[in-house]
Order: sequence, then structure tokens, then C-alpha cells
Amino acid sequence: MPTNGTVLMDGKETKKLSQKEQALLRRKSIGFIFQRFNLLPQLTALENVMLPMISADEEKAKKLLDKVGLSDKYYRFQNQLSGGEQQRVAIARALANDPSILLADEPTGELDTENTKLIMKLLKELNEKDGLTIVAVTHNPLSAEFAKEIIKMLDGNII
Repeated sequence: MPTNGTVLMDGKETKKLSQKEQALLRRKSIGFIFQRFNLLPQLTALENVMLPMISADEEKAKKLLDKVGLSDKYYRFQNQLSGGEQQRVAIARALANDPSILLADEPTGELDTENTKLIMKLLKELNEKDGLTIVAVTHNPLSAEFAKEIIKMLDGNII
């Protein structure tokens, strides 16, 4: 909860929502890219992407995996994927419910230069064409080049 002011998401004041309503709003409206992926190892790449989907839409999940360059990895399990491939599965999963906000913690931390450019171009396109709001934390200057606005921090302070 904010210490001051009001947070509105999809026209709703979050402070006035029940915990269940807040959880549903998060699931529907916010995609999360975690630095450590948070994939479920007993699920395939395709199943991990389908997990947050309300309707478990396999075709949509495949399209998302295609967008992140993993067309040939649908049925691989986490232990059969490289760190960069796991990162891209996590990115596809974060986009699964067409969020209006994407929160990304080092979204390209495990990616090589080519895949960093692929992912950042995809995120930029989603921002420009679909209006997806993206808040990303990164130490990668290549990823930062794609941002419309950069806020630099040092020791927890904006500089």
C-alpha cells in the first residue's frame, strides 16, 4: 500500500479492494518477470507459460514462445533449458494474460546480446503498439538503450 496518495489500476482505487480483488487485479493486469525466473520445474516451457492464463490457451502460449524465439522448445522442462531460455520462458509467461503493466527485474540478465535485442525490441513494440507500461530494473546498458525514460539510482537514492 502507498504511504501517501492514491493508486488507481484499471480505474479502481487499489486501497478500497479486498485482498481477493487485489489478487485478481494483479493476475489480470500485471505481468512479472522475475530475476530468478520462478518457473515450475515439473512443467514444460509451454505449461509454464499457460499457468497464469485463465483459460490455459495452448495456441496463445505457443505464439508467445515463438515471439521470444523458443518455437523448438515447447515441450522442454526447466532442466532441459539454458538460463537464457528459462529467462525467455519467464518473459512469455509474464505476457500471458496481456497485462497493462509489466514489472521486470533484470529481464535480460541471462541473455546474450542477440537475444537481449530480440526481447527489448519485443517489449518496445508492446509498449508502442499495445500501450503496455513497462517498469524495468537493469544493470545492462544495452537494455537501457531501449527505454523512453531512465531513472538512475545509487545506494537506493535517485541521482
